[in-house]
Amino acid sequence: MLKSFERTVVQEDDVPYICKILQIIANCNLSNIKGAILNEEFKQICSKIFVSFTSLSKNFVDILALIECQICICKNSKVSITSDTMDDILIFLTTLNVNELLELENENENYFKIHQAISDLCISIIKNRHLLIMDRVPQFMNVFTKQMESICFYKSQRQKHINLSNEELEKLKESLLKLENLMHLIATHAIEFKRVAPYILTFAINAMVSDKRSTTLYPKIKSHVENICYDLIKICDHRVGRFILRCSNEASRQVYEVLTKDFNKYHKFKGKI
Repeated sequence: MLKSFERTVVQEDDVPYICKILQIIANCNLSNIKGAILNEEFKQICSKIFVSFTSLSKNFVDILALIECQICICKNSKVSITSDTMDDILIFLTTLNVNELLELENENENYFKIHQAISDLCISIIKNRHLLIMDRVPQFMNVFTKQMESICFYKSQRQKHINLSNEELEKLKESLLKLENLMHLIATHAIEFKRVAPYILTFAINAMVSDKRSTTLYPKIKSHVENICYDLIKICDHRVGRFILRCSNEASRQVYEVLTKDFNKYHKFKGKI
C-alpha cells in the first residue's frame, strides 16, 4: 500500500488520508524489520508531501495531519527513525511560519492548533528520540525559540488601545504551558543543552523587556516565561552571568539579576537526596 503512495504524485486532497493511514500503521505493534521499512516509506512519502505544500494557510489541514503523523511515528519505539528522517522533521518544523496565520482573518484558532501540535511533536521527540536530538541541539532549540517568539510577540503590532481578549490569553497560556513542559524535559538533558542555554535565556529575557508589545506584559503569560527561564538558569553554568551582563542592555541585566535571585531563593535544590 505504501509503495503505491510512493509511486503516485501526491495530490493536495490526498494528504490527510495518507497521513491517517500512516498514523494507523505507526500505532500498530510492529517488528523491528517492519518498523525500519515504515521509516523508509515514511521518509519517501513525506518528501513528496513537502513538495505539494505552498503555504501554511492554504495547506493547514495537510500540515496538521502530517505533524500528528510524525508524533505517532516518534512515539512508536519499533519504528527505527534514522538520522535523515529526523533531519527532515527538523527542517520541516524550522521552515513553518505560524505567524503567517495571524495575517489572515479568522485564523486564530488554527494558529493555536498548529502551535500546540508543533510543541507536542517536540515533546514526543525529546521523550522518545532524544539520542537523535543530542547531535541536533541547535536545530531543535531553533524550533523552540521560534515557538517561544511566536507566543511572546503574538500580535505585537496591534494598536496601543487594543488589548488581547481573555480567550486569546487563555490560548496563549495553554500554548506556553506546553513549552514550559518541553523545557522541563530539556532540562533533564542539561549536559547536552548547556552550550545553547545561555542564548535561549538571553532571548527570553530580551523578550520580556522588548519595546514591542510583548505578551509578557500580562502576568499569566510572564509567569510561564519566568519558569522557562528558571529551567534555563538551572542548565547554565557559572559563566552565563558574565555573558548576559556583557551582551545585554541595562533592563535585561536587571531582569536577569532578579531571576537569578528568585531562582536561588525558591527553585534551587539545597537539600539532601
